[in-house]
Amino acid sequence: MSLTSNFVLSRLISHSFLVDIAKFRANTYYSVLFKNTGQLCYGFGWTTEDIILTITTQFQLVECYKAIIADLGKPLSSTTS
Repeated sequence: MSLTSNFVLSRLISHSFLVDIAKFRANTYYSVLFKNTGQLCYGFGWTTEDIILTITTQFQLVECYKAIIADLGKPLSSTTS
């Protein structure tokens, strides 16, 4: 099972996040014992295999001064008629 998240602000920031968990098995068990003395003893427990969780993240920040200089070099658009 995996979860992926991507966050992008064009020309400013990019961030991706990936969480992945491998399949694993979990077991539960219980027991009930009766003693000759009339006592009742019970137990409950659980076991699991190794759980492997992988988290990967990537963060990229655009060098803003380059974007600002590129924007200043472009002519302004106008919608006059």
